[in-house]
Amino acid sequence: MNTFSKITDPLKSFWDRCTDRLKSTLLGAHHERLDFLIDSFHKLGPTEQKVVLSGGIFTVFLVVTLIVAGYFSQVGALKYELETSISSLRQIRTLSSQLQSETQRFNGVVRDIQDKTGELTNFKSFFEKVSRDEEINIGTLTEKVVPLPESNLLSEHLQEVQADITLDNISLPKLLKYMTALEKSGKHLQVSHLSIRSRYETKLYFDSKISVRGYQTK
Repeated sequence: MNTFSKITDPLKSFWDRCTDRLKSTLLGAHHERLDFLIDSFHKLGPTEQKVVLSGGIFTVFLVVTLIVAGYFSQVGALKYELETSISSLRQIRTLSSQLQSETQRFNGVVRDIQDKTGELTNFKSFFEKVSRDEEINIGTLTEKVVPLPESNLLSEHLQEVQADITLDNISLPKLLKYMTALEKSGKHLQVSHLSIRSRYETKLYFDSKISVRGYQTK
């Protein structure tokens, strides 16, 4: 069924119901009221016939006007409903396209993290490897896994890893170099906290503690 039929069929049905009801009301089931009206009209005088005829014409005009008004009211309502449906359909298509695009981006982020951290059984060994490459001595290293909130869609695939690392008797250039090496390692690591404490015997070396956040697959 095309769009034109969807509009015209209900209007045609509405028009048929109105005309059938009007015929039954005015003329009777077997036109007995029509016969009675004709006989009564012929029994009236000329003046009375003119009055009745004028009243009849006015009544017919009023009824037709009401029917036409109702008809166009139905047309307007159906047109508005059709336009609303088309607008809603366009919005659904737009939202569907946006959802598909965001889903692809989300899956891409998950795959990227899985590819770059999937081989790591734990981050401790990785931190130690970077420290050896940068010739830095780690004091203490503690690591814990923190589940992501359920509201975070990544929680179905990933979990957060938090590590606290102390670096004693280290210069600021080496400290910055170590943090830069962690964040640029491609493992999606981020230094979330840094504290530095001066040492009494020297002004060039410090005791520091950094907190690092990362992600790994479940």
